[in-house]
Amino acid sequence: MFRAKALAAALAVFSAVLSAAADDAPDPAKVKRAADEFDLGVATFKAQQYDEAAQHFEAADENVQGAKSLRLAIRARSEAGQGSRAASLAAQALDRYPNDAEVTKIAKQAIDKFQSSLHKVSVSCASPCVLAVGSRAVHGVSTTRWVVYLDPGKTTINASFFGNTSAKPRSIDATAGGSSEIRFEPPEAPKTVVSAQPTTTSTNDVPPDLTGTSTSYAAPTAEPDQPKKGIHPAFFGVGLGLTLAAGGVLAWSGVDTLQNPGVDKVRQACAGKGPDCAEYKLGLENQLRTNILIGATGGVGAVTVLLAIFTRWSGGKTDPKKTAVLPSAVFLDRGAALGATISLE
Repeated sequence: MFRAKALAAALAVFSAVLSAAADDAPDPAKVKRAADEFDLGVATFKAQQYDEAAQHFEAADENVQGAKSLRLAIRARSEAGQGSRAASLAAQALDRYPNDAEVTKIAKQAIDKFQSSLHKVSVSCASPCVLAVGSRAVHGVSTTRWVVYLDPGKTTINASFFGNTSAKPRSIDATAGGSSEIRFEPPEAPKTVVSAQPTTTSTNDVPPDLTGTSTSYAAPTAEPDQPKKGIHPAFFGVGLGLTLAAGGVLAWSGVDTLQNPGVDKVRQACAGKGPDCAEYKLGLENQLRTNILIGATGGVGAVTVLLAIFTRWSGGKTDPKKTAVLPSAVFLDRGAALGATISLE
């Protein structure tokens, strides 16, 4: 049992390190798309094409989340007269950037301007979800709590969960100044019913002896326990320590890649310069370093998992028929961590 727990711990650390590194390290391709969409948003906003500008700012925020992109998307939706979408973005901005004074100011102005003519819906999900109003997806990242504003009238709200599963749509009869609270649960997986087949034993299956009575058969004798083989637990301890150390360096590198020079600085310094911009090259170099560390950490973690499997944790004989490998998954707001638990009975 101790062996099973140690293996589960190693897998959890390994999965968590890789998941955190993937979240922290920005994708250079997404950074470039975000910068391009942001520039298009600025150009169309100046041309008073507010609906198109809002789409570009939302696309920039979708590729690389940023307070400035979301703030300008709120302004564009407001200028376009799309009060429900502006207020919904504003509610999301207040949740994501509560300490940003400029974002808070713009968001509260939008909500104060439109909320009296809109219907407010507070949505909770059992696990992180994304929403759709009617046939239109609501902009934003997967989370368990949403505030959405609707124009008066009948419409539906639906939630989608990890794995492309959707809940049953909920109908809303929206009224000006009204409010509602709804909750979505992921759909249950279909249950498989297995029926046991009755078994019968025929006396003809037992050969009679010379006297005509049934012959008794002795149960097979169990084999004696064999000495358990494996490597010393100290090797697993060293491997786990190296994995944790590599994970710490990887986490630092991911944060440094995200902040040095940073998306806003790249956007400002490299506007119109193309891929030869120094700040953009620095970002690529930091990304390459982080990718190398991801590979190194993954290799060390894999070795640690193998050490856990072959470590001699305790004496006694293990029956392979009583060994089960149980996959496990933890779904987070920004991703998922996969692992496995070995159960030894």
